[in-house]
Amino acid sequence: MRMCLGCRTSRPKNELIRINGDAQERGYYVCDDPDCIARLLKNKRLGNSLKEALTELEGKR
Repeated sequence: MRMCLGCRTSRPKNELIRINGDAQERGYYVCDDPDCIARLLKNKRLGNSLKEALTELEGKR
């Protein structure tokens, strides 16, 4: 089980999208829901590399 950064719900790993955020290869998980991605992009605590990865993911939709 992993937790979505956007909605903070625990889901099985295969239901979430993994995003590599920083240079330390830390993985972050987010639901395949546009609302979760939008919520994360508004979060001011996220690093720039994670925001870039989320923006790229949102652009693929």
